[in-house]
Amino acid sequence: MAFHLRQARPMKVVSVLTDDAIDDQETDLTLYMKTRNPKLIKELPGKQVTWITLRPLLPSLAASFRGGEGDTPEMMAFSFSFLSCSDPNVMSQMEFEGAGENRHISQSSVDKFPLELITELGEVAIRMASLTEGEGQRFAARPGWQGIRRELVPSSASCAAASEATPHDDSSTGATPLETL
Repeated sequence: MAFHLRQARPMKVVSVLTDDAIDDQETDLTLYMKTRNPKLIKELPGKQVTWITLRPLLPSLAASFRGGEGDTPEMMAFSFSFLSCSDPNVMSQMEFEGAGENRHISQSSVDKFPLELITELGEVAIRMASLTEGEGQRFAARPGWQGIRRELVPSSASCAAASEATPHDDSSTGATPLETL
């Protein structure tokens, strides 16, 4: 029986739902959400998106978040997969707890992020736990994401519908995870 080892490299991602530095007219947001290929992100002139580096979780750790009491699986996955952030002001406020595979950002650090970002990137972290080396990135575009983005990033309202209506062939993206910042 042949099998592939799980993906072990961190990924640099941006929150489509909350980052107001993404140029909606130049970025195919639906395709980015499905592939998380950082080359697809285009920034608005004079702005910089906030990149967050997530580490892949051990599958057993990701599975342990399901059905637990308290925090959502996405919140726990975000907390345990968070490695770094491109914004030094955010990084200076992060508190880490634990060691090794149990290293995570504290609840007070998680609470500094918008809930929509935590949920979006927590879903990415959970999916990363099931990816294997050499496998193309396959993520889900969250249902209703355009409305959430329009509400959180009002400047994106004119472009969200155009991004949603464009059909794509995800097989040619070749998205690969990046090393940490």
